[in-house]
Amino acid sequence: LIASPGSSRAQTGVGTSIAEWETLRPAGEEFEILMPKNSTSEVTKETYHKMTLTMRLYLSDHPSGAVFAVTSMSGIKSNPALYSEGERVNSYVDAFRRWFPVKLRGKEAVGKISLVGVTQLNGHSGRNYNFVIGELSGSLQVFATRKRFYAIAFLNKKKDVATKERFLGSFLLPQKVNEPEPTVAADT
Repeated sequence: LIASPGSSRAQTGVGTSIAEWETLRPAGEEFEILMPKNSTSEVTKETYHKMTLTMRLYLSDHPSGAVFAVTSMSGIKSNPALYSEGERVNSYVDAFRRWFPVKLRGKEAVGKISLVGVTQLNGHSGRNYNFVIGELSGSLQVFATRKRFYAIAFLNKKKDVATKERFLGSFLLPQKVNEPEPTVAADT
């Protein structure tokens, strides 16, 4: 886990008390986000429909009961000839929905998501979901880049809008760069 020392103090007396945050910028990733200090990370490989997905989980399962998580996934290549970008994102969302609850709470855990709406972040298309795992409920945001799929989840046993917004709102991706059209040499 690589983090910069960009810690800041959370507002006290508002919802879940997170005393110290740090800016997380993992090597090899495209994102940065504010996470509670002492988050953990791990990398696993999972099979999903005959594809091997690499899952990188950055997690803070906070003593207050709040769960802060960013999952970076790769393995479903962008291939417009075979499937649309929406279908690629749907596959990643399905893989995350099956994998994350088990990772967080054990093999009997089931995640339920319901689409709230679509969003954009620096040109990257995304979606917002309500997310429930057992007694935990909250929000899930997902974004796809050319290289990766990102799922950002905030779950808690109690409603905490301020902490949720601080966490989810701190997620950043670089500006999307559109690929230039291929140049075709003119016949001479």
